[in-house]
Amino acid sequence: MKIDKNDIFNILEDWNFWGQIPHLGIKRQAYLEKCQAILTKSNQILVLTGSRRSGKSFILKQLIVGLIQGKQLHPHNTLLVNFEDPRWISLGPDGPDILQQIYNVYIERLSPKGPIYIFLDEVQEVENWERWVNSVHELKKARICITGSNAKLLSQDLSTLLTGRSLTVQVFPLSFQEILLFKPQHEPATVFDQYLETGGYPDVVLTEDPHLRKELLLAYYTDILEKDLIKRFKIRKQEKLKQLTRYYLSHIGSHITYRSLEKYLELTPDTLEHYSGHLESSYLIKFLSRFSYKLKEIEKSSRKIYAIDHALATAIGYRAMDGSSQVLENIVFVELLRSKLNNPSLEVYYYWTEQKHEVDFLVKENETVRDFIQVCWNPTHPETMKREIRSLLQSLKRFQLKTGIVLTYGYESELKEGDILLRFIPVWKWCLKSS
Repeated sequence: MKIDKNDIFNILEDWNFWGQIPHLGIKRQAYLEKCQAILTKSNQILVLTGSRRSGKSFILKQLIVGLIQGKQLHPHNTLLVNFEDPRWISLGPDGPDILQQIYNVYIERLSPKGPIYIFLDEVQEVENWERWVNSVHELKKARICITGSNAKLLSQDLSTLLTGRSLTVQVFPLSFQEILLFKPQHEPATVFDQYLETGGYPDVVLTEDPHLRKELLLAYYTDILEKDLIKRFKIRKQEKLKQLTRYYLSHIGSHITYRSLEKYLELTPDTLEHYSGHLESSYLIKFLSRFSYKLKEIEKSSRKIYAIDHALATAIGYRAMDGSSQVLENIVFVELLRSKLNNPSLEVYYYWTEQKHEVDFLVKENETVRDFIQVCWNPTHPETMKREIRSLLQSLKRFQLKTGIVLTYGYESELKEGDILLRFIPVWKWCLKSS
C-alpha cells in the first residue's frame, strides 16, 4: 500500500533541520562525543537506548545539528524520522514498507549529494525495522542511528540481523553535574538538595511546581508500563505487574529474591523473573548482583533493587524515602552506571565480607577490584559509624586496598585506621569528581 508522498514529506519537514537550525540548549557533551565518534569513525550502526523521557530524542537532535555545523555536512544529507509522531500510524503501512517509502520520498525531494545520515527515533514502533536497516547498512546507502526505549526488544531485533554491526550507548536521565549546567549561578549543595526532590528527567528538572513534577513522573511511569510492557509483551496479569513494580520502587537499595516475593504477590518465581526482566529492559529498574569469584554464589545470592531515577521511585513507591540513605544509595548506583559510558571495563556489585557484613558497592575494572564504597546519610552516630566502617575495613584488608570511601549527605572528614584511610565525602562532591 502506497501513501501520499506529500503527506510523508510534510511530516518529515516538521521534524528535520532542512531550513533554519534552531538553538537546542545545553549540550550533553559526553553523549555527543561518544555518538559522533561511532557515527563518523566506525562502520557501525549507532543504537541509543534508555528510559522514555531521559533525553534520547534531544541528544539525537543535538547530534544532527553538531554534524551539520561541525562537519560541514549539508542539512539535506540528514534524515530524522520520529516514530512517536501519531501521523505515521494513521497513514497505514507498517514495517520495512513505510521505511522504504519514507526513504524514497526523501531522496526524490531533496536529492542529497554525498554521505547520508539517517536517524530513526523510537524505532521499535515499526515492525521488522531491522531488515530495512540491515539492507541500507549493508549496501552503504547511509550511516544509521536508531533509538529505542526497550533494551530487550532492541536486543532481540538486533541479534537477528545486526550482530556485530551495531554499538549501543545507554542514555540516563540528567546527572547532577549536567543539572548544574542549567543552574550555573546556584551553589552546588543547594542544587543537590533540589536534585534529591526532582531526580534527573529533563522536563521534571525544569518544572518548578512540585505537584506538576509528580504528575509528570506518574505519566512517565504509566507510559512505560502501558507502552513498553503491557502492550509490547501482551501481559495478562496487569495488576500483578503493577503491584510488583510498586514493590520494587518502594524498596530501592533492598535485597530481593523471587522466592521471597512468591507468597506476597501470589506469582510463581518463573513469572516473577519474567516480569522483572521486562521491567529492567524498559529501564524502569536495575538489579545489582553480589560480587563473588564463584558463579554459583552469584546466582544463588539475592539481588539489590534500584530505580533508574530516584525521584520516580519516591513518586510511585508507597514508602516515604525523602532524606534517606536509600535515595543517596540510588543516586550513587546510577552515577556508577553512567561512568561506564567512558570506561566500559567497569563493573559494579555489592559485596559481602567473610563475616557476612555488607559493603554497598564494589567497583571492578577489568580483573582488578578498584574501589569499595559505603553510603550513609549521616554516619556521625557512634553505632552507625562502627557499623559502616566495619565492613569497609574488612573488605579493604581482604583485597589489600589502602583507601575506602563513605559517601554521605553532608558529612566530610577523614579517618585513619592503621595504614588504611577512610574518606567521608558528601555525595554531591563525589558526583562532580565522578563525572
